[in-house]
Amino acid sequence: MTPASRRLAAIMFTDVVGFTALMAESEERGLRVREGHRRLVGPLVRRYGGEPLEIRGDECLSIFPSALDAVNCALAIQDGAGGEPDLALHVGIHLGDVVIAAGEASGDGVNIASRLSSLSEGGGVLVSGEVYHAVRNQPGIEATPLGEHDFRNVGRPVDVHRLTGSPSAPRATARVPTPRRRTLLSVAGIAGFAALGVWFWQAIPASSGEIRAIAVLPLENLSGDPGQEYVADAMTTSLIFDLAKLGTLRVISRTSVMRYRDAKIPLPQIAEELGVDAVVEGSVQIAGDRVRIHAQLIDARSDHPLWAEQYDRDARDVLGLQREIAQAIARAIELTISPLAVASLGAGKRPIDPAAHDAYLKGLYFQRQHSLEGSDKAILYFDEAISIEPEFALAFAGKADTWSCSPMHPWTMPVSARWPAAPSEVIARADEAVRVALALEPHLAEGYASQGLVRMFGSWDWAGAEESFRRALELNPSYYFAHHVYGYMLALSGRTEEGLTHTRTALELNPFEDIVLLDRAELIEWQRKPEEAQRRFEETIELHPEFAQAHQGLGRVLCSTGRVAQALVAFERARTLAPHDEFIAGDMGHCYAVSGRPGDARRLLDALARRPQRAYVPP
Repeated sequence: MTPASRRLAAIMFTDVVGFTALMAESEERGLRVREGHRRLVGPLVRRYGGEPLEIRGDECLSIFPSALDAVNCALAIQDGAGGEPDLALHVGIHLGDVVIAAGEASGDGVNIASRLSSLSEGGGVLVSGEVYHAVRNQPGIEATPLGEHDFRNVGRPVDVHRLTGSPSAPRATARVPTPRRRTLLSVAGIAGFAALGVWFWQAIPASSGEIRAIAVLPLENLSGDPGQEYVADAMTTSLIFDLAKLGTLRVISRTSVMRYRDAKIPLPQIAEELGVDAVVEGSVQIAGDRVRIHAQLIDARSDHPLWAEQYDRDARDVLGLQREIAQAIARAIELTISPLAVASLGAGKRPIDPAAHDAYLKGLYFQRQHSLEGSDKAILYFDEAISIEPEFALAFAGKADTWSCSPMHPWTMPVSARWPAAPSEVIARADEAVRVALALEPHLAEGYASQGLVRMFGSWDWAGAEESFRRALELNPSYYFAHHVYGYMLALSGRTEEGLTHTRTALELNPFEDIVLLDRAELIEWQRKPEEAQRRFEETIELHPEFAQAHQGLGRVLCSTGRVAQALVAFERARTLAPHDEFIAGDMGHCYAVSGRPGDARRLLDALARRPQRAYVPP
């Protein structure tokens, strides 16, 4: 007996509208319509890379290597049916597990596709939420949400969407996936709207090659309430952090992927722009005190789904759910999780109040503005997160990072009643926050990166800082910020080429981060390569035209190569954007002095000398 095979596929079910009544009215006419259905569907399914599995009476069941192939085929079928007399079709599509044994298909995926077909009106294409998420960014396809439906013999409500549009041409690479191996995924204990709790086998289709880099696209908020957006953002951010801790996988940072929120761009194009092999996408939906998360992993080179699942949880357990999804994806792409990575996945994963996590994300957002106001707000939000969750280690690490960078970046150190006036006091507060973070979570990569910053900027302890940064990268090899600050420390200590290696890695993980782009240009400047440094500063300005320190760096390079007039224009732009940054004034004064304008240089120096009456000025 041929053993049963299982695979993840897009399952399409088609049947003739009113076929029983049609046969009762005229058997000859009914048979003609049935044959028209078969003649139309079979060739189109094969043209779009699908495989017709069962044809029974007026019903056809087919599978496809991707949801997009199935949807385009369904739209083409409905276009073709419009030209056939008496031929009106139901079409339903679901992305899920299908079991094939003795030439017959079965499983929940088949059942859902069949129920969707029976629900559709003649000429329509109804799809499950899993299919909708796979094609929602495709141009030319419009979706109308129809809400959740309870189908017979399906243990959970199914999110239903109606698709319309014109079919795209079949892709030359479309093919039916061949199972490589079976992976046992545990979903036991997932309680939710339908009290789901099962073990299942899921086949992983052959991918286009080894997956070395991955991006988690912003999860969509399906709650209908913009105020719930933070839950989707929190899930996206933490899933990125969790996946970054697994094996040697390169994971693109949050800053870079957030550019693609609501973008109507095909996945292969997004993957090419980010330099990744696969993407994770999905949605988050809040219903009362429950949160439902749908996620799927797609091989971006072939646009084939590799893994898909839906999870339901208590809203307080979102962080615990992230760990489960990260591990499932890791299995799907055949990663080996080291014991160290498993330990790090546990960091920070006790249930966290969503409001605390929301405040933490806002703190990160304002921290990365690199401004006086941004740092001030970052501290407020980190403190808010800690007031809600006193043992929230990530929030303590965030506070430490905001404080510890200020002595080297005075434009980020606001003057307010909450802030001390001298760098030594700032560093003392950062050190205290680091100690708390690591006491709460000993395997927290963010905590060790914060510790490295304190050692680097607080005591110029190069060896101790290097030890901390290495530990952070050991726990999370894809933590871009750790690569960034470690690279800067190496360059400061004279190991510029090593520093550039880590800076480039940080940019691979976060291609658009302003401060990392700035540091790359600075490190090249330190190598006495002014032409390349100028080009890198200009690239940074092109991406971030309001980033004052990039204009400052450009002015510095222009001045060093004798183009004083152009340099002063760049410095003036930088001062306009960041009037409180004394380093800009210092660099501009230096340019005046070396260009033979000592009077202008002294006026800037005198102005700086008067400023300590109002704020700290670095020596």
